[in-house]
Amino acid sequence: MLRQGSQLLHERLPLTTRGALSHTHLVGVTSGTDAWAGKSSTSQFTVVGIFFLNRKLLRNPWWVAEHLLHEALHQKLYDFCHAHSRLVRDLDDSPNAPADVRRVVSLWNAPGLNGN
Repeated sequence: MLRQGSQLLHERLPLTTRGALSHTHLVGVTSGTDAWAGKSSTSQFTVVGIFFLNRKLLRNPWWVAEHLLHEALHQKLYDFCHAHSRLVRDLDDSPNAPADVRRVVSLWNAPGLNGN
């Protein structure tokens, strides 16, 4: 099923898929029970290149494709954040941040979007 989901992505979004999946090194499969029961897929910023899919939900290649891409894009963002301290929030928290530095403002943290 993982292969079918990956194939769907490669056929429909070849460049996006290649760019995102290159940041993923391992896909784990959870039991889908206990603490994992409510999670379709999951990844952590501190566990680089790895994400998990719920075994009980691996029935539809389109579902698999969606979650492969979703989690792979998280991994790409995590790699960016690990490699660069250029996000505004990261720099603003540092007392030694240079006054004049190039910054990347993520769209979801852009000033003014939350009413501030």
